[in-house]
Amino acid sequence: MTLYSYFENKIDILRALWVSVFHDLFEGLHQQASEVTDPAERLHVLSKGYVDYWLEHTEHYRMVFMADGVSQPDVSVFIEDKNTLRRFTAFYEYVADAGSNAVSKSALKEKGDFLVSALHGIAHCQITMSGFQWTKTDRLIDQAVKAVIDG
Repeated sequence: MTLYSYFENKIDILRALWVSVFHDLFEGLHQQASEVTDPAERLHVLSKGYVDYWLEHTEHYRMVFMADGVSQPDVSVFIEDKNTLRRFTAFYEYVADAGSNAVSKSALKEKGDFLVSALHGIAHCQITMSGFQWTKTDRLIDQAVKAVIDG
């Protein structure tokens, strides 16, 4: 009950935990990516780091993406948070940097959305269907990054 003297309800507690998880995730990604100068390699490092984080912290993944009793409106408040959105823009910026050809803003958004969705899907499948013999995670990440850069 002590927690409820600081938080109004379960969703407020989860949101605070989510902020902490995403802070740790993106601080680590920023550190890893800042050490790489080649744009395509930086995109790959960011992508691998994103998937690896969730695979190394499955309890965080389940808390953020699989918590019981959480509705879309509960999540929307967090997802629409400017700090969270700003951190995800790194994917779009790195996609733009790694592209060999100039692309429209809408094509860039599409590529970034595809990459984040693919990476999230890779992590989700590895975590929730671990008994299936998936292609090695690194290969799947390679394919996703290649598709975004070449596509």
